[in-house]
Amino acid sequence: MRDWARAMAAGEREASATAALAAVFHGAVDFARGNPLLPALLTEDAQLQLARFRVSSADRVAAHRDLVARILRRGVESGEFAPDLDVAAAADVICQLQVDYSARAYRRDPLHPADPALVGAVIRFALDAVRRR
Repeated sequence: MRDWARAMAAGEREASATAALAAVFHGAVDFARGNPLLPALLTEDAQLQLARFRVSSADRVAAHRDLVARILRRGVESGEFAPDLDVAAAADVICQLQVDYSARAYRRDPLHPADPALVGAVIRFALDAVRRR
């Protein structure tokens, strides 16, 4: 799980906020797609599932949401993103999309694909929503 978090956090080092946001999203989905242990750990390991329920949802997602919010604030400050962007709300929506598409990647469910073209479309959608107009 730490490696997954590191894969996302590495994207924050990108030069622009736009590139950083895309890199964080890609990092999460690519790690989920490329790690064969995730499906077993996240869907079949009963102890891990119980541990996840013991930790409040807010605690589990705070670091992820903070990472995305930092990138969004950087984009607002640089003028890449809308000056009136509701950073907290946008971070929440982007994180939820990222979680959903990461889950699609490790579940490999043909009814809910996470192919690269679709992930790219979701990232463009998120970036279009936060960009300066």
